Amino acid sequence: MKNRMHILRDRLRNGLKQLSTLQRGTINRIFANMMLMALISAASHFRSEYGYGAKTLVFLFALLPAIPMFAIIWLLGRYLAGESDEFVRMMVVKSLLWAAAVTVAGDMIQSALVALSSEFWSLDQGFLTIMNFDLFFIASVFSVAIQLRRYR
Repeated sequence: MKNRMHILRDRLRNGLKQLSTLQRGTINRIFANMMLMALISAASHFRSEYGYGAKTLVFLFALLPAIPMFAIIWLLGRYLAGESDEFVRMMVVKSLLWAAAVTVAGDMIQSALVALSSEFWSLDQGFLTIMNFDLFFIASVFSVAIQLRRYR
C-alpha cells in the first residue's frame, strides 16, 4: 500500500512539473478558492445547525458561496485569455462546456427530486452551491481525461 502511495505521489509531482507557469498558478488559485468555499460551507452549516437564523446571516451565507464561484470562473477566463496553445485552449473550452451541461442537468434532477419530496431532497443554498461546484469540477476533469485519451 505504501508503495502505491509513493507511485501516485511521484506521478502527481511529475504531472505538475509538466504544466506551464500559467497552468500551475491557475490550479493553485482555483484550489485556494475551493478551500475558501469549503470554509464558507462549514460556517453556513454551523449557522444552520446551531440555529443562528437572523435574516442578515441567512442572506449573507446565501451570497458568500457565490464569491469563490465567480472568482473561479474569472480565473478560468483569465487562463483562457493567457493560454497560447490553441489545442489546449480548445480542450479546456470543451471541458468547461461539458461541465456546465452536467451541472445544469444535476440542478434539474435535484429540483425534480425536491418537487417529489421537499423534506428529504431539499438542500440549503450553501450545500447546493457546493454540489454545483462539485458537479462542475468532476465533469470538467472527466471531460479532459476523455479528450486526452481520445487524442492519443
